[in-house]
Amino acid sequence: MVDRRTMAEQHQNSPKSARATPENKSASETTAQSESPQRAKATKSPTVPFSSESLGALARTVVLAFCIGLGLFHAVWLSEGGDWLFSLLRKNKWQLETRDLFILESLAAGGIAALGALFFIFKSKHSPAASKLAERWAWFLSPLMLLPALPVFASSRNWTAKHEVLLPIMLFFGLISERLLTAAIANAPVSSKTIFNFFVPRLPKGLSKLKGRGYLIATIIAGLSYGLFMSYNTIAWHQMLGTATFDLGINNNLLFGGLHGKFNQSSVIFPEDPQMYLANHVKLGLYSFLPIYAIFPRPETLLVIQSFSLGLGALPLFLFARRRIVPGAAFLLALCYLAYYPLHAANFYEMKVVPTAAAL
Repeated sequence: MVDRRTMAEQHQNSPKSARATPENKSASETTAQSESPQRAKATKSPTVPFSSESLGALARTVVLAFCIGLGLFHAVWLSEGGDWLFSLLRKNKWQLETRDLFILESLAAGGIAALGALFFIFKSKHSPAASKLAERWAWFLSPLMLLPALPVFASSRNWTAKHEVLLPIMLFFGLISERLLTAAIANAPVSSKTIFNFFVPRLPKGLSKLKGRGYLIATIIAGLSYGLFMSYNTIAWHQMLGTATFDLGINNNLLFGGLHGKFNQSSVIFPEDPQMYLANHVKLGLYSFLPIYAIFPRPETLLVIQSFSLGLGALPLFLFARRRIVPGAAFLLALCYLAYYPLHAANFYEMKVVPTAAAL
């Protein structure tokens, strides 16, 4: 039996054992390190410029850019106004040459915007991150495609005696606007919270207390804006002789009599015996507006009071809803109240105590 020590000595003295020397060991490590990058390159999978997700982002970016270009071009075109816009919307009449030119220029404007988006993406060496960034900016700018609706809706001539057509169009436009505005806010380059946190510490102490009351302030602004808008339009309607003795004339007569100590007496309904009006109606709540009416004793004052009372009716609705749902949804509910079409009809129909009191 061979001694194990003898076998170990023979193994150490063999030529193979020379490979285990420090010099040979360092040389082998250097060779392995030089070969490892080559093996990694050989085993690395080929790079793909765009994945399926990146291609989807690219397609959405191109479509959005094309629509934004169309919107900007149409907004500039329609802002000129004129009789041609009325003929197009009401009668669908337009010269054939002008129509063809409009279509070609629209396609050119949309194509330029789409090519601009493609140029930005391909300039970034087909980077998937560039596709996502371009899509984010496209969604952020997507409300610009709604600009052509502004000159169309602003022209009252186009919608005279066409309320049944305007209402569904406005409803459809509102749904699209909600979707695009939501996407724009979600893809804003800087979040609204970041902007809010940046400016609030720099505001005066009195204004910094408004933090957390954004929806409440927005509701108040929306109600006051409604009051201003409806006051202007109802006064214009009154000056065009759109109102009558019933009921604006009667209420104006009652308040004017109240200024002279004659309460609930109407010489309009009962010219011979104005006190008989008590047997017809008892409008004691109407005299709560007497201090305001005393400053401007005119029928227009009643129209302004009604418009602002209906508009500020969104405030108690918001405060009530905020206790049961999130503030954002409560604010949206208040906006729906202000956009409610029957509310506008009541606002334009003379000046009545019931709609005014219902809002309060």
